[in-house]
Amino acid sequence: MQHAKLTGLEKASLATTGLVSAVAVMAGSATAQYFDGFYMGLSVSSLSGDLPWGPSWSSDYQMEGDTTLGGFIGFNKSVGVGGGNLVLGGEIAMQGLTADDKNGDGSDVSVYGINSEIDLKMRVGTTMAIGSAPVLRYGFAGVSSVNHQNYYGESHASPGVNFGLGAEVKVGSNFGIGLEYQSRSMDAYSGESDNDDGANSHDQLTLRAAMHFKSRLLP
Repeated sequence: MQHAKLTGLEKASLATTGLVSAVAVMAGSATAQYFDGFYMGLSVSSLSGDLPWGPSWSSDYQMEGDTTLGGFIGFNKSVGVGGGNLVLGGEIAMQGLTADDKNGDGSDVSVYGINSEIDLKMRVGTTMAIGSAPVLRYGFAGVSSVNHQNYYGESHASPGVNFGLGAEVKVGSNFGIGLEYQSRSMDAYSGESDNDDGANSHDQLTLRAAMHFKSRLLP
């Protein structure tokens, strides 16, 4: 029997639902506006798809579960819509290089990797409670910049866009953990000229840990 293949967003929805259910039993008491204010944290991500360096048709430019570390900082504000559980926010996230093991055909080894990725995101979410645990479910979209280089040290910056889904669960008075799925569509660079070689995309699944700080700007 053949099963339908899940899309990236469908996988993200299943993953975030599973995280919420698993962590809820560990969470403490709910607070009314727990997610309001500034937050910052660390992340570990797994990337798959095409590097922005080179054409998408070549397997030499593929990422296959590459792992990278990063950090993020952002701001949330709940608004009086939908019973007061709508949350708007913005975030900047940055992560470091991926494993540089993108080899050619073996006869003439060329290695490609990502030096850094920066994402600016606008987020829209809703809060809910599972038991006594406050949960934030959100979607986001924004712009990205990826700096990447080849074996010979030649580097290039590719602009693009990002979008995705995420969820965060409170597990302490000012601490939360979350899971996020993100997709990026980037301008590709062939390395042979100054012209872009179309566009390609890569996906990212991220485990996040965040500290929240109540802002004095909030009522």
